[in-house]
Amino acid sequence: MEQWDEEMRNDEEQSSDLRMARELLISDDCSVVVVAGGKVAARAEGRGLGPLLQVLDELPGEIYPARVADRVVGMAAALFLSEAADAVYAGTISIPARRHLMRRQVAVVAQSEVSFIQNRTRTGLCPLEEIALEEACTDRARRKIRDFCSRR
Repeated sequence: MEQWDEEMRNDEEQSSDLRMARELLISDDCSVVVVAGGKVAARAEGRGLGPLLQVLDELPGEIYPARVADRVVGMAAALFLSEAADAVYAGTISIPARRHLMRRQVAVVAQSEVSFIQNRTRTGLCPLEEIALEEACTDRARRKIRDFCSRR
């Protein structure tokens, strides 16, 4: 399914940065990689949304636009990525996450797409995906997601 959209192919730096992030995500067995201006800005390992929040919190504000590769991008991740990245690679992305990012002019490349991100026991919706989908206010959703993550 992996397709590089036409707009990204026309932006050589964006495409090159995102390819670099994707390659490092796969070869270095990271959870998330951030590349900007041809340089690796951050990388992290771990499960869930924690590694993404960690790298986004540590990045300097002038890094935007960043190109981010993440193993799994659900709606919760998309709420944060839409503020920090102009291009995202996802190993797996949920349909709502793709739609959210594209509405905010973030280029998206994904290996696979799913209806929603499952919880760790695969018995239902990921609780962070649920928060992100149910909360109409993006800022309030981000606060609830951070609160949830801080309790884990």
